[in-house]
Amino acid sequence: MQAQAIRNTVNGGSTFQSSSGRVNKDAESLLRWGLPVQEKNIREIQANLEEITYDIRAFKWNAIENDVKKTIKVLDKKSDDIMKAVAEGKRDNASEVLASMRGRLDELKVLVAAKSSDEVISLQRDILREVGRLEQMMIEKFPYEIPEEYKDLPKLRGRAVVEMTFKKPDGGKYDIEGELFKTAKMTMVVDGYNAPITAGNFVDLVKRGFYNKLEITRSDGFVVQTGDPAGEVDGFIDPKTEKIRKIPLEIFARGDKTPTYG
Repeated sequence: MQAQAIRNTVNGGSTFQSSSGRVNKDAESLLRWGLPVQEKNIREIQANLEEITYDIRAFKWNAIENDVKKTIKVLDKKSDDIMKAVAEGKRDNASEVLASMRGRLDELKVLVAAKSSDEVISLQRDILREVGRLEQMMIEKFPYEIPEEYKDLPKLRGRAVVEMTFKKPDGGKYDIEGELFKTAKMTMVVDGYNAPITAGNFVDLVKRGFYNKLEITRSDGFVVQTGDPAGEVDGFIDPKTEKIRKIPLEIFARGDKTPTYG
């Protein structure tokens, strides 16, 4: 397995929540809710648009139409308030994103009226990605202090994108959506907004090449696990301390202002 950090972003900290009482398993949605953004109007827009995902499964076209109408109403009436929450140096870009969202919402309204399910979902996801971009423009700095006792551990005050490449030891191929490949690539977003030490440790190990050529020790449809090097050593030996690096449990619960460590 080969891992490489391919992009970093700055700022961070907050919790995630679902737009309803349902269990939210949408990775992009969770990342949006995980942003340290308090502007209520953009969050309302996000919640309204994400509700379409659930409504369309039951073909609730009247509800979907209402979701779109509510989104347009908020955007038209509260765009100035939304812009005030954007960092000063990013407002020109934010204005362009808002204009694009408004045009796409009109397109979405037409697709909903035509009950074009696939096209509705595709455009909805595109608009939600613009919502996410706009929310990221509202973040100016990392919003909380990490306890001093962890000052020597690596930290990620924001997010990073990591790409991992997998190869089968027997030279076999991966069947990915009916096509065979010699390697499989997995791209993940590492969230330092909500777990800066856990994320920072992982990205640091990626940069050091710790995961290169390690075997997958567990893959059962629920989790893919690696990180156990060959030999008696169980973990990463930090060259600064010459000891196995250990990091604290790090949990950021909804409603908390900082993670809980233990």
